[in-house]
Amino acid sequence: MIKDNRVLFPLSQGILLEVSERGRREIFTYEKAELCGLIGSDGGTYSTKAHPHHEVHFISIDRELIERYHELFRKVYDIEPHLHTYKKRGGSYFETRTYDKGVYFDIWELGTKPGAFQFRVPFKYLDERGLRKYLSGFYSGDGYITKDGEQYRIGYQSTCKEGLEELRKAFEFLKFHPHDIHLWEKGRPRWRDPYHFSIPVNEHMRFIKEIG
Repeated sequence: MIKDNRVLFPLSQGILLEVSERGRREIFTYEKAELCGLIGSDGGTYSTKAHPHHEVHFISIDRELIERYHELFRKVYDIEPHLHTYKKRGGSYFETRTYDKGVYFDIWELGTKPGAFQFRVPFKYLDERGLRKYLSGFYSGDGYITKDGEQYRIGYQSTCKEGLEELRKAFEFLKFHPHDIHLWEKGRPRWRDPYHFSIPVNEHMRFIKEIG
């Protein structure tokens, strides 16, 4: 495929080989970029020597978001995840899992989910549109929209401050002007400190158009 003065060769597991005047590099397909954004927000990996399950999972209360995760997972890995539904007081939530060694190590080696409650933006594998797709996937899991008086606020939240700083850098690379990172409202009991940053009001329409 020839695109934007570069040639893209499909490899495997959602990876493309990009060849251009600047050299060669491996990049994500747009489906894999969005999938990694979802996993970075509300997903994870789990495997130990005592329990070598090689598990990749994603959790959400939104059935539509779970279905989108499954669609992306099938396109990238050609595997159908296992869906589990759990009841809790006031509603229910969904957890989808796979137990595949190849998928587990692919996610692990990319470094996008280095540990529980941690994430990193895989910049080296993302072209500009791929970066937008990653931000879109992450927003689906850990984004927010609130109303403060007559004004809306769009932003990202996470207990992983280091990862949140990388999300801000991603927006700056795309020529947005995200606000600084702040600790979420004090006085709300939580077992881990949540941080957030928001997008300026005058960039909301651009965010909706480019990130979604």
